[in-house]
Parts: sequence; C-alpha cells; structure tokens
Amino acid sequence: MTDIDEYMDHMTELGRRARRASRAMARASTAAKNAALEAVAQAIERERVALKDANARDLARARDKSY
Repeated sequence: MTDIDEYMDHMTELGRRARRASRAMARASTAAKNAALEAVAQAIERERVALKDANARDLARARDKSY
C-alpha cells in the first residue's frame, strides 16, 4: 500500500466517523450538544501547547516541502 492509499483510507474512515457522529448529534438534545461543545473547548484549552507545537511542526514540514 502506498502513502497515498493509506491517506485515502484514513480520510475515508474519517468521513464515515463524521457521518455517524452527525447522525448522533442530530438526535441529541440541546443540553447534550452544549455539553459536547464544552468538553471540546476544555480539551482544546488543556492541549493548547501541544496543538500549537504540532501546528508549528506541520507548517515547517510544509515549508520544507514547498506546499
């Protein structure tokens, strides 16, 4: 399997998971949706340093490869 095949498989699986999640969210109550959003916001805040570091590495890699 090539890198592009692995990438495409990964993206296909992400799409499937997003579709399942969207169906669950459509059935969820407003309170449940708000709780999910709050949990995501807290996770982003908690992991902000790691997220910024990962983003910096991605940007550097893109510059090195001239994307």
